[in-house]
Amino acid sequence: MSKRFTIGLAASALALALAGASASAASAHVVGDPYPTPSQQSTDYGRHHVRPVNWDWDLQASNFGPIVPAIVNRVDGRGAIPMDRWRLQNLTPNTVRFSLLGNSVRLLRTRLSLPTESIRTCTLTFNNIGAFRILDGTGIGANLRGQGTFAEVGLVSVPRIKLHRVGREVCPLLFLNPFQERAIIEQAGIGGLQPRFMGAQALLENFSAQGTAQVFRVRPLPVPYPTGGPGGYFAPTVSPTDATPLAA
Repeated sequence: MSKRFTIGLAASALALALAGASASAASAHVVGDPYPTPSQQSTDYGRHHVRPVNWDWDLQASNFGPIVPAIVNRVDGRGAIPMDRWRLQNLTPNTVRFSLLGNSVRLLRTRLSLPTESIRTCTLTFNNIGAFRILDGTGIGANLRGQGTFAEVGLVSVPRIKLHRVGREVCPLLFLNPFQERAIIEQAGIGGLQPRFMGAQALLENFSAQGTAQVFRVRPLPVPYPTGGPGGYFAPTVSPTDATPLAA
């Protein structure tokens, strides 16, 4: 074998070795690239499971009418949202707000049940088992989410009205159906007024409720978005789409 031919084989072998090393280096660079392509990114984006915190609350809303003017409007809570003498505000038949100063939480709730009426005592009673969900809040109620159940009872006492054509007093509930009675109470609550039935102002309006829920706080976590980085790859930014535990 000639010396020239031997040198040629050695040069070819060296070229092949260098090409393999270059391919290996390129492959290693792709694997370790700090700017992963969309196909390389994890779809988890750092999400993790959280343990919701329990929230219990008690509500008392009473209006004793024109005879003994007194109003009780109080909401207390324990656990995820500590509340002491917060106030109830009825926003719609299905939404309420608990608030105190700059702190608040708004709930979507099951509508008030239809009443059971007693013409003999001229009263309406309510027994309601429902569900609620946290919509939003401010202060210590900001970024909270969760859902739960509640039990609600209520009593409304209505004065009798005098019908001049018959010369006696009758209960105005005789002339109303349960849907109308519920609507009167709901609209009065939204307006912050006492309910009136056929012009007669309620003598007593008393509602109490107890609720419980599992609550967590929404926190922003990184999600991908296109940037002008190397190769047009993606880099993390922030989006408020995931939940993290409440502070102890």
